[in-house]
Amino acid sequence: MNIENDRPLKLPFPPFLVHFITVGLGFLIHLSGYDILIIPGFFGESSGYFLMIVSVGMLLASLFQFYKTDETPNPSDPTRYLLGTGLYKYIRNPMYLSGMLFNVGLAFSLHSLVMLAFIPVQFLCFNYFIIPKEEKYLMDIFGIAYEKYSNSTRRWF
Repeated sequence: MNIENDRPLKLPFPPFLVHFITVGLGFLIHLSGYDILIIPGFFGESSGYFLMIVSVGMLLASLFQFYKTDETPNPSDPTRYLLGTGLYKYIRNPMYLSGMLFNVGLAFSLHSLVMLAFIPVQFLCFNYFIIPKEEKYLMDIFGIAYEKYSNSTRRWF
């Protein structure tokens, strides 16, 4: 670990803001009535609720890994430990994935195509504006250990 490089990460915008803005815009458009309804009835609602429950479980499991190592999930805070257990053993960004999965579930449960259409916007924001900065930061801090981790663990699924 390179302590000299352990400085707060500067992101273009906080990751939680991506979730709130895209969900908020989708929900406002949905409420306005300018929405195309998808997956009607019980199947849409039940599959949506299922996805939301799974996503909350993923989020809690991810947060537990931070808690176990006395780390903070805030990407703007300096990090001391490279997570590689729990969900982080399989995917590098389970919290972002859980947020997008929750939003898919919300779109299904509200039968909203517009809300579903905002998921690719979230993905693009994370994949091209936030995650590359996080990965560069982690590479600067952990070097070879992060390179091995990123080579053996998928970014998304």
